[in-house]
This record gives sequence, structure tokens and C-alpha cells, in this order.
Amino acid sequence: MAEPEQEEAAAPAPKAAPAWRKFVLIGAGVLLVMGIGMGVTLMLVKTELAPAGAAAPAPAAKAKSAAAKHAAKPRPDESKEKPLYLALDPAFVANLQDHGSLRFLQVGVEVMTHQQRVIDALKLNMPQIRDRLVMLFSSQTLASVSTLKGKEKLRKEALDQIRQVMQKEIGEPGVDAVYFTSFVMQ
Repeated sequence: MAEPEQEEAAAPAPKAAPAWRKFVLIGAGVLLVMGIGMGVTLMLVKTELAPAGAAAPAPAAKAKSAAAKHAAKPRPDESKEKPLYLALDPAFVANLQDHGSLRFLQVGVEVMTHQQRVIDALKLNMPQIRDRLVMLFSSQTLASVSTLKGKEKLRKEALDQIRQVMQKEIGEPGVDAVYFTSFVMQ
């Protein structure tokens, strides 16, 4: 009887599956899930892109097509081109004339137009424009730019200076507005 016990003890224990088999099974599972996901995506895309006569469009598709037809009609206020802005960087720094004290003005300026060719012309003629604006800003007094009315007047004068350069260079004023994006006096 001692012999059967030895046989049982001598029998090898079952081995665990090799590690690479686990990776293969996990990889196959991931590929299966990805394949199912791609299949579902393709089915959904095909139904969205199907020709109008192939199947009755879903209510959402009808709403999209109605919105597209409505959007195709130009609105009266959209007939003009959208405004284009050009920042005249860096900001302008000028000395302010004040009764014996040294004062500074720093002004950030942006120009607005509706034509890309005007933006291109502004960039090309930036040295002339910056020169005129530096001269304009440095001729101001502290009292003249301390009020809202004075700032609005200065903005109008800046617009006039830029329009003069554009008139000379491209034959039209081209610039619709000038905006002060920062205005610091010290």
C-alpha cells in the first residue's frame, strides 16, 4: 500500500498556462472589441451618408437639411464682409507735454477694415503709419487726453492720419475705425 501513495506523490502537478498565452488572449479580446466598435461606427456613418432616395431620412436628418436650406439664404446684415482687425504692435509710447513735468502716454491701437487687401496695405506701409501716429501722440498735452472727449478726438485724428496714408498708397481710405485697446498716462 505504500506504493500507491508514492505514485500519487510522484505524479506531476498541473502547470499554469504560459504567460504569452495570456497576452495573446487579451490581445485577441481587444482586437475583437475594436472591430465591433468600427463596425458599428461604419454602419452609423453609412446611414448618415446614404443618398436621399435610398431610405427615408431620420427626423434628425430632416431637421439638419431644413436648417441647411435656411442657412443658405443670406441675411441682410451678413451681406457685408466680416470686420478684420490689425493690431499695431508694439503699443505706442510718447512723451506728453505738461507744464515742466515729464509725462508719458502708452496707447495700444487696433485698426478695423472689411477688406483683406487693406490689411495687406496697412502691413506694407506700417513705418509711415507708425511715424504719423507717434508724431500725433507726442504732440498731445496731459489736459487734452485726460477727458473722454479728448480721447475720442485723438482717436478720430489717428483714424484721419491712417486714412491719409491709405489714400496716398492704395487710392482709398480703406480703414473703417481705429480702436484704443489700452490707454495709460503716467
